[in-house]
Amino acid sequence: MFKATGNPLRKPPEDICIGGLKDIRSYFTMLRASSSPVTVKTIKTMFLGSSMAGKSTLCRSFQSSSPVEVDVADRTVGIEIVEVEKGGVRFLCWDFAGQEEYYITHHVFITPQAFVILAIDLSSYDPSNPQSFEEHVSFWISNIQLRVPDSVVLPVGTHVDQCWDEMDVDRKKEHINSELQRMLTDRTETLQELKKTLQESDDPSLYSDQMNDLSRLTHYKLKVLDLLLVDCTKPEDILKFQDHTLKEVTNKENFPSIERTLPGIYQEVEKEIQDLLREDDIPQHGRVSLSDLLDIYISQKELDPENIKCILRYFHRIGVIVWYEEIKSLKDDVFLKPSVLITLFKAIIRHDLEKQIKDITMQQLRRMKVLNKHRETWLSDYKDKATLHNVAISILVQKELESLDLDDPDLVKEIVGNGNRPGSLLCLLQHFEVCLPTKITSPLNPEAPEFHPNQRWKASNPIVYDPDSACMFPSYLQNNDRVFERWGEDKLSDLNIHIYFIPEIPYGFFHRLVIKTCPLYPTNWVGKDQCFFTSGKTQTLVKVKNVEGDQYINIRCRTEEQTDKNEIKKSWQMVREIMRKMDQLAQEWPGLVQHVHSPCKEYGCSGYFRWGDWKDWEESSGSGKSDSSTKEEKVICHNGHTRRIELIYPKGLFSSDSTENQAA
Repeated sequence: MFKATGNPLRKPPEDICIGGLKDIRSYFTMLRASSSPVTVKTIKTMFLGSSMAGKSTLCRSFQSSSPVEVDVADRTVGIEIVEVEKGGVRFLCWDFAGQEEYYITHHVFITPQAFVILAIDLSSYDPSNPQSFEEHVSFWISNIQLRVPDSVVLPVGTHVDQCWDEMDVDRKKEHINSELQRMLTDRTETLQELKKTLQESDDPSLYSDQMNDLSRLTHYKLKVLDLLLVDCTKPEDILKFQDHTLKEVTNKENFPSIERTLPGIYQEVEKEIQDLLREDDIPQHGRVSLSDLLDIYISQKELDPENIKCILRYFHRIGVIVWYEEIKSLKDDVFLKPSVLITLFKAIIRHDLEKQIKDITMQQLRRMKVLNKHRETWLSDYKDKATLHNVAISILVQKELESLDLDDPDLVKEIVGNGNRPGSLLCLLQHFEVCLPTKITSPLNPEAPEFHPNQRWKASNPIVYDPDSACMFPSYLQNNDRVFERWGEDKLSDLNIHIYFIPEIPYGFFHRLVIKTCPLYPTNWVGKDQCFFTSGKTQTLVKVKNVEGDQYINIRCRTEEQTDKNEIKKSWQMVREIMRKMDQLAQEWPGLVQHVHSPCKEYGCSGYFRWGDWKDWEESSGSGKSDSSTKEEKVICHNGHTRRIELIYPKGLFSSDSTENQAA
């Protein structure tokens, strides 16, 4: 392993390297052609924290260099973006709303190599209540640690003026700092203990992948700075906050790569984009086609199109523009104003969505050729099934666009879509697994055309058969009633797998797993933290569990033929596909590690069987001598209970279809 600690890469910057060799070549080509390379200091700064913690006050005061009071009615909905220049450093400030409903979209915008300012409301913080530290501090630190484990976090104590006295403030500060230190130390020790346990097992080679994952996690060093106290009503405290922030981001130990060397053309392109926006040569919503943008620069600068794309990718990664090149339906859309795109998110992802639906006027309903009774259906479907009809989405998005004076019909059509295809906003939400396309249950159509073999069939009413006629938002579900009605009680005979997450299950993980898995098994019922799938005779339940601090996802599978080996194999196939989706999703959280167990099937037994390197399904097995050979037909738990091996592990069941697995 080659380590270059203390020798940060500036040519090319890491944001360029992410694009691979193609972008690196373009970078050096432009650097050689540049007569005046520039050194810039840019930092994406994310303001996180609970609702009403003072994030917007901090952000806006930081921008204006003086106290800015933010009214309760003016609190952040979604995300707000401001750009601030201080001491030669360009801060791209992203102010994230604190209500729980918005957390599900954070993964779309939270990126590595960012500076996190965590606002903590000291006036409501209670050192004597462990839950207070969990809600105000540890929830946020844990999610940052999972998502961007190499980041730097500055905790800021706000609402200092509303605390009892100076002694009260000091007591809370000391408690938060000590609990933060304990939390980070506990995580390091937990990882070391887990690794030691695997190393001391009967056959450590069975767990080589898991030990590598644990070693990787120990190299991540989330840096949490000491809590800074800021009274946002005092100008001197705002200046102190500015100076402290500037000092921390220019500290090479915190951000060794803050200085970037760029070809001069990068600054020229960004300046001209801003000029085009100011001069109204580009629509004020900032959405332009990639082809139009390329035409401007190919004709004016005689630049290679690939070099322009390289520049745009860099701007996207640092948060200046938004360009989702990887999304097929959006790859030609460049959003030169990220704030406009985020405003559209606010139309649907918000804490008061029920009120927004109720506030739709009769005029807006008539414009979409729907009735008030339809709105009542939208409300009941949203409350009962977390389903939002596409017509309702269209109206809400149009309202948001009108509030920005962006009522261009072509723009509305592109963003909202029509009856035959979803607009760019829904494509984006579906791509980032915020919602799941679903169907509205409709009566049979007596006027439907007859079906003729070998002839293309067309629906007489495309709206009825439109697969995108509604979207389900699992994060809005409130209970598991619909799931429980169909699954009933758990049974000892179920195939039973526990996937443990260390340090915890990331927020939104389960909802996104549901969205990933539902298309595999369209017959499904979704609840708040449970999902029930059926495939033929096989029924599968996926649910989130928390037992004495251990968080895991439980997959249970049952079939009518519990003794038929083919039926058992079909059950394991469902489990395998769900676990593959789970592993794909887990890759987005570098600070996460998973362990897989099968509990003993004897009633009341606490024994379990630990899976080895579980991603290898052809050789999947647990620990102990009884699992080291595929000839073994039974396994014994440490309490002496014996069970058939195929009811505990998928061992040997998939060895004959390895070609199929590789293709998958």
